[in-house]
Amino acid sequence: MKRKTYVSIIIILIILSASALVANRYLPGFLHKTLREKVASLRKKGIVLKYDSLQLNLWQRQIEIDTITLDIPEKKISAEIYNCKINSFHILPLLFRKRIHLNDVTADEVKFSMTKKHVEKEKLDADQKGDLSVIINSINIRHAFFRTEDSTSRDTVTIQGSIQVKGLSINDTRDESPWTFHALSMDSLTFDSPFYTIVSDHLDLDKDRRHLAIDTLRIKPRFSKREHARRKRVEDDRFHGIITAITADGFDFETGDSAFVNASALTFSLAMDIYRNKHYPFPKRDYMPLPMDALKRLPFSLTLDTVRIRDSYVSYEELGEEADSTGTLYFDKLEAGIFHISTDTTMPAPYLEASSALMGKGKLKMTCQFSNTKKPAMVKGSLSNFPLTLVNDILRPQAKVEVESGTMMKLNFSFGFGEYRSDGAVDLSYKDLKITSLRKDKDTDKAVRNNLLTLAINTFIKDDAGQFVTGEKQTGIILFYRDRKKAIFNYWWKSLFSGIKSSVALRTEQTDRLTAEKNAKKDRKKRMKKKE
Repeated sequence: MKRKTYVSIIIILIILSASALVANRYLPGFLHKTLREKVASLRKKGIVLKYDSLQLNLWQRQIEIDTITLDIPEKKISAEIYNCKINSFHILPLLFRKRIHLNDVTADEVKFSMTKKHVEKEKLDADQKGDLSVIINSINIRHAFFRTEDSTSRDTVTIQGSIQVKGLSINDTRDESPWTFHALSMDSLTFDSPFYTIVSDHLDLDKDRRHLAIDTLRIKPRFSKREHARRKRVEDDRFHGIITAITADGFDFETGDSAFVNASALTFSLAMDIYRNKHYPFPKRDYMPLPMDALKRLPFSLTLDTVRIRDSYVSYEELGEEADSTGTLYFDKLEAGIFHISTDTTMPAPYLEASSALMGKGKLKMTCQFSNTKKPAMVKGSLSNFPLTLVNDILRPQAKVEVESGTMMKLNFSFGFGEYRSDGAVDLSYKDLKITSLRKDKDTDKAVRNNLLTLAINTFIKDDAGQFVTGEKQTGIILFYRDRKKAIFNYWWKSLFSGIKSSVALRTEQTDRLTAEKNAKKDRKKRMKKKE
């Protein structure tokens, strides 16, 4: 190697060493000065940022800060960060491109608090937008605590757990959605609201792969059934259960003016107990939208190609308005699929199919083709081989009757429904049906047999020979005018029940007609004998 080459290499090394020494001596001061100027600039905007014990190591490109506090009094936002460490940061992008680029950020604890105000969002002018961007390759927060409080109701919601974020990018453009990330992972997640605690062991969101996975969601009420109803002071469903194996493929979302949520397939299983106390008044509301109308009212775009519910269990327990005890209805081995859920009305309307073992015995199947036009939606279904004695827990407290024996051999139903009414028909057949009417004993306050009403009820379900009906097919007409304050499940049930009641009424009319004809024949025979 020539002498000039050696000299050139030595000169370059000397210049680099000198630059490093100068940078190590003067750059920290420059960075501290820049940081103080930024903090002062934020204070003028009503943002108070403080930090304690900032240690900067340029050789290792590390920053350690014991405590960082943020306070925005006007927006009632505050935050605290403890033991924050920044490993490997890039200086040149900050100096020349107004971009902060950090490789790895860790913190022992982060606390965030906000009070929500019910005011319209302020629109920011273009001249208020900044030009500073932040890129963080990896964030690891060992314990994060977020708290929000409603300024009107004073209700609080808290979320806590450990958080890991990959590929976070923040642009200081004052847009609705200035941040993006590649992946998010949360462990030991706890969500506390005024009436529920929701716990998840692990959550993974990979935006690059468009995949969301949540292992378990445990939903636990904070109060007993009685206390929950007392605090709500209105009819309200109380949920208690677990949702497992939640996965969403093709999952993507965005916030801001162009907010959307998309997924090609969402799958989960659940075991859920629902309780409602009807001793309290119904909530004061003018309207409960049906599913298609509810989709139109969403403040964001939604597309879910397929939603699958696998091998699930749902129970519904109700304390009726005049009942002194509860009745429970449950669906076991529940399988369901909902397809084409979308806020785009040009897409095919959603379609639902479901099957279940009603009370663990009856085979229940149903489908629903929703409509995004003025045409009515259509519901079709069937229930077969259902022991009617299984509904006694519901009939005793609410209808004051009890099924002694009987099996629903087949119940077929089909009806269309719109915003105001439903129309259709039911066909049902049962065997060995025998019903007992109950009354409350004045001395013991217990339910006892009401012999007179029992005789009257069973008269209507006997055939012409006086035997309990076996295998006879009954037809009923479904016609129900919707209570627009109540949800679709109430609408469906009341529609079906109107058809069942209609079948009983038609049989009663038929029985009365046959009885009148028999009596007329007897009278004619008596008159004929007298003439003879």
